Amino acid sequence: MSSSENAKTEAERRKRFAPLYHSVHLPTFQADDLPVFSGDLHRIELIPGELLTRDGTMYVEDGEDPLAMLGISQLVLCERYGKTGAVQSCLVKGFGLKGGAIASSFAHDAHNVIAIGDNREDLACAINALTEMNGGYALASHGRVQAALPLEVGGLMSEAAPEEIVEKQNRLIALAQSMGIEKGVDPFTSLAFLALPVIPELRLTDKGLFDTVKQTFVSSGATYE
Repeated sequence: MSSSENAKTEAERRKRFAPLYHSVHLPTFQADDLPVFSGDLHRIELIPGELLTRDGTMYVEDGEDPLAMLGISQLVLCERYGKTGAVQSCLVKGFGLKGGAIASSFAHDAHNVIAIGDNREDLACAINALTEMNGGYALASHGRVQAALPLEVGGLMSEAAPEEIVEKQNRLIALAQSMGIEKGVDPFTSLAFLALPVIPELRLTDKGLFDTVKQTFVSSGATYE
């Protein structure tokens, strides 16, 4: 097959599977577009080495920034298929990332965009990077994307060479570990399971914070300024 025939075949394939290459439908986020927290609320408490989580509670005063508290992160989940545009958020204790945020479009089972970080500026930056790449992994710090792995096919797969994928993934994990993630832990795997609403006790879905034990939604305290 000639080069021109190869190019034509590739163009036809891209046209046929166009939705797979345009699966992230999100607005551009600014920090102020993401929720803040107040009042009595439930938070996800991580258990080291486990997929299980605990249902924790806390109280946040109006105007107080819980992200300034030791060990507290903000989790954000965005419906990415252009169906509802829902953005849900909750607090998480024990994730460990400091000075930035990570985001992923690989989040069991619906694979919406999910992000976690200790400040809203880097959360917005990491989420926006996924929109630009049509999915993947991203790490942001100081308002800039520091590393990324595009997963441009459905936000779940890459057409890059395996060696390139491994190199980029290893850089992401190494950077995350330099920002507080425990050695031996893949933060993107940990993040992916925080959206899976079949594992006890709390999970974040595109409809809100869900108690999988009691089979009911609970208040995350998320509100908008």
